Amino acid sequence: GHIVSQLWHVGRMSHASFHADGLPVAPSAIAPDAQVWVVGEDGVGRMVDCPIPRELSKQDIKDIIQDYRRAASNAIEAGFDGIEIHGGNGYLIDQFLRRSSNKRDDEYGGSITNRLRFVMEVVEAVSDEIGANKVGIR
Repeated sequence: GHIVSQLWHVGRMSHASFHADGLPVAPSAIAPDAQVWVVGEDGVGRMVDCPIPRELSKQDIKDIIQDYRRAASNAIEAGFDGIEIHGGNGYLIDQFLRRSSNKRDDEYGGSITNRLRFVMEVVEAVSDEIGANKVGIR
C-alpha cells in the first residue's frame, strides 16, 4: 500500500487566536462569511466570526510556497509515499482562485491566468522537491 500526506493552508478561514503574529492571511483583506471554532480564555469552545485577514505581500506568498516545498520534503523524509495538495473548500489555494476573495491587482489577481499563478507555483515547487510522480492535487 501507499500513504499520502495532504498539505493545506487555511488562509483566511482561521482566527487571530491561532496566530502568534496576528491575523490570518489571505490573497486580499476580505473576511469570509464563515465562523471558526475557538476556545475562549474561560476554556469554553464556541463558534466565532472569522476576522478580516491580512493581505499577503509578494514576499509572504513566496514564503508560503517555500513552506509547501519544505512540508512536502519533510513528509517524504517521514515515510509518506506522496503528497496531495488541498486546493479546495475555501482554503488558501481556493481563495486565490476565486474572484470573491482575490481582489489583487498584481500578478496573483485579476485574470484567471493570474489567479492560477499561486497554485501553479505551489505545484511546481513541490514537484521540483519530491518529483511530480509523487504529487497530486484536489
